[in-house]
Amino acid sequence: PLPNDDLDIQILWLIALEDKGLNLDCKDLGQYFNELMIFTHGEYGTAKTNLRAGLQPPVSGTHNNDFKDSCGSFIRAEIWACLSPGHPELAARYAFEDAVVDHGNGEGVYAEVFVAAMESACFFETRVPTLIDIGLSYIPEDCAVSRAVRRAVACVEAGLDREQARQV
Repeated sequence: PLPNDDLDIQILWLIALEDKGLNLDCKDLGQYFNELMIFTHGEYGTAKTNLRAGLQPPVSGTHNNDFKDSCGSFIRAEIWACLSPGHPELAARYAFEDAVVDHGNGEGVYAEVFVAAMESACFFETRVPTLIDIGLSYIPEDCAVSRAVRRAVACVEAGLDREQARQV
């Protein structure tokens, strides 16, 4: 199949886990990312350039990175949820270590942590409001991801349709 960053990076993380064990961190992930990750566009290319220059995570994902607030890391959050079903704190920790490699101190990190915590919790919790609260509990209340999620929830609770919500 064609390369797919949504899946390929998750497979890369599985290789890192097989090699390093469960105690891996962002520096371990950064090493695998630098050596084996094939994508060179956007935040991926920036992180690889920074890693090759000796900058370690989270600096590898922050320095000269116009994409640190992008969606590139939360699209791979499910690997951490699937490896820690029902343990959102563990999924959130791994998601953070993952996201800082190529998103540094950006909102992309909070997005991955939020999603990974929710996905992990949904193995045992089905109520969407509770899942959202779980995800929000792992990110700063004042970050843009948290504010956007809270605004979306308020729009739903107010009964706004999609077009109305976009105007809020």
